[in-house]
Amino acid sequence: MSDGLVDLIKRHEKQRGGDVALHFEGQDFSYCQLWRCVESATHTLKQAGVLPGDRVACLSLNHPGVIVLLFALARLGAILLPLNYRLAPAELAAVLSHAGASLIVADITHRALANELAGDARMPVLPLDSFVSTHDVDSASFV
Repeated sequence: MSDGLVDLIKRHEKQRGGDVALHFEGQDFSYCQLWRCVESATHTLKQAGVLPGDRVACLSLNHPGVIVLLFALARLGAILLPLNYRLAPAELAAVLSHAGASLIVADITHRALANELAGDARMPVLPLDSFVSTHDVDSASFV
């Protein structure tokens, strides 16, 4: 059985590992680096209790961690719930409640708001920037 998105990124990692997969704010991420980040994020999400069918909210500006999160959730059979950062806190809380989100992933800009929303809903918050941390990736994977 094919995993769709997961198969796509894994195939590129094997065939074109050193090629640029993402370019963000002057930094290139190779397919090899992207895949390692996806593997690490998958482990982190599993440790946080994410199960197949769970909805994981993401409150963020553009960030390569969102791509990593998307692939990691696909590996777990979970669903990405992107949140519009322009909504008022009460509107975001309603979206989270209605969707039944089990976790929030937030960038540094929105971490305080995510913690506030999560506290009301009693759900964990994970930092988005940790999904593209270079300490888990060997420097040879940078392009």
